[in-house]
Amino acid sequence: MAKVLVGGDGLSSLKIMEEKGHEVIIMDNDMTLLQILEEDLPDLMVLDVFMKEKNNAELLKGMNLRAQRRGEWPIPIILLIGDDSKETECVAQEVKADFVLTKPFSEEELFEVTSRLITESRRRKRLQQRHEEGPGKE
Repeated sequence: MAKVLVGGDGLSSLKIMEEKGHEVIIMDNDMTLLQILEEDLPDLMVLDVFMKEKNNAELLKGMNLRAQRRGEWPIPIILLIGDDSKETECVAQEVKADFVLTKPFSEEELFEVTSRLITESRRRKRLQQRHEEGPGKE
């Protein structure tokens, strides 16, 4: 299946991800997002909007900008939020979250969103590879 990075309150979603066959990469409090991304690129990230590492939002924004400059699709992000305040909405927009889930949410709702984003991300990557290979090269 897919590699899913889970951090913050996203750890509560760990069980459903593993049950559905995904490989789960856990981001604990001692690791920064940058350390994890240097070691193993996930297919999807499920992160709490307010994480201990204050620079994670900046790293996510930078990661998306680098991918955009290189013509790549960024890693899809699901942000988990406790409320829908203006501050939370601004952070979600800044990091270009693909989907925002407000707590509490069901495991099935999380899995549906996860599946959809992983499928879309893989489709985009295939299209990008075909485009880079040029016409007539399959």
